[in-house]
Amino acid sequence: MKVSATNIGAQFKKKMATQVSKMILSSMETTAFLSLGLLASILFVTPLFRKAPEVTVGFAGFVLAQVVLTFVLTSDWSDRLSDKLKSILFWANVVLPALAWGGFSSWVIYEFLISWSTFYITLLSCVVAVISIPVVYPRLEVLSGALVAQFLPPVVTCFLFLNGQQGMAFGLFFLAFGVLLFRVGLHQNRTFWENLKNTNKIEAVVDALPGAIVWLNSENKLSGANQTFQSNFLSESNELPSEIAALSKKIFEGGTPIKEVKLGRRTSLMTGRVFNEGTEAVIMGIDVSGQDVFEDQLEKSRQQLIENVSQFQLGTVFRALTDEGSQNFSREEWIEFQQIFSEEEMPVTVVVTWAKRLAQNSVAVDVEVVETIEIDDLTLMTKRPDLLFLALFEVLKNSLEAFQGQDTDSAKVTVNLLRHEDHFELLVDDNGKGFDEAYEDLIFQPFISDKEGHLGMGLSLAAEKIETIGEVNLLRNGPDGVSVQLKVS
Repeated sequence: MKVSATNIGAQFKKKMATQVSKMILSSMETTAFLSLGLLASILFVTPLFRKAPEVTVGFAGFVLAQVVLTFVLTSDWSDRLSDKLKSILFWANVVLPALAWGGFSSWVIYEFLISWSTFYITLLSCVVAVISIPVVYPRLEVLSGALVAQFLPPVVTCFLFLNGQQGMAFGLFFLAFGVLLFRVGLHQNRTFWENLKNTNKIEAVVDALPGAIVWLNSENKLSGANQTFQSNFLSESNELPSEIAALSKKIFEGGTPIKEVKLGRRTSLMTGRVFNEGTEAVIMGIDVSGQDVFEDQLEKSRQQLIENVSQFQLGTVFRALTDEGSQNFSREEWIEFQQIFSEEEMPVTVVVTWAKRLAQNSVAVDVEVVETIEIDDLTLMTKRPDLLFLALFEVLKNSLEAFQGQDTDSAKVTVNLLRHEDHFELLVDDNGKGFDEAYEDLIFQPFISDKEGHLGMGLSLAAEKIETIGEVNLLRNGPDGVSVQLKVS
């Protein structure tokens, strides 16, 4: 994108004006003393002081005034001045010396025409203009004023008082050189403000980061830091805490350590790396002071969410029970179902039967759930049958949902009971199409599902419910189906 002056907002320029003016003034000290050197060369190289001492002394006065004024504006004395007065003096410090060089060059051209003195003075005037461009280009209005003040007088003098082609050539040279310097300054001005704007954006982003960031050189000297680091880690003398200095030393030795830094009540985890060919390092830190409080609050919120969804899950169970009630549903069966949620122990087979029965009623697919239970296992008891029922109900419902919108002619879901010495297993297998393997490590986490329109709480609820009495595991996932294990101690 082409950079234009309109890309930089007026408010942004106004905001940065004071900072830019200070930058210009700090550079003008060098320019002022260089002007003194050029003045000395004029006095020694040319006969101007002998031929026109009054004019030469007047010009020298302007140069010396620039040096004094620059010193005033860059010293502590400037704090006593009002902003308006400082602005006026700033303009005077730039434009008046330029006008002095332009006027002096014009006088020399008028007085001496084409001569050694004319050539030397105009050459030095052009040199002063060139060295002023890198100083004042951030302020385009100041740059324009200085160039006009310096080049307009000699251009007019050449056209009016030098005869023939020489006058025309000299005048065009000054005019072309002034326009060239303006074009160079204009380009530098646009680039400067665009870079400054981007730098401020980056600084704003860095300061907005929640963690601390600091840049150091190999001598542990501070190169820069964001607001978080400055407010939390730096003393009034800008000294680094010993812990961070030690971390910086390890980083420069080639490591990437992670260190816990404690300052007062604040605890941060910090690490870093070297850059710029090993001469500098950046250290970043994250405040973990409130991590325990946050984790406790997060766990409370999670438990509340699980509880809310559990209530919704019970609603799903009883809705399936209501649908079942439209069929023959005896008083004995209703009592048996209630016992799942009231008794401390019940036969596993009763839990499996009811979970299978209600899961089939809650999912609108024509798929039968087949249970495989050995005769010897019919008397196997389980504690907390309510938790096992809710977990198995969700696993079976998840398997049945895999066939929604699919051809169910060959669909099959089985529940196998396997008895061991110290525990038993319920294996739920289906021959559906499985799910994306990217979800395998997350399938028992809340809100994880590859089924469109599903909340992703079923298997996470199964894991949550059975946690008290056992565990749930994914044994198989692929295009030929899914196998889930409910392991109960």
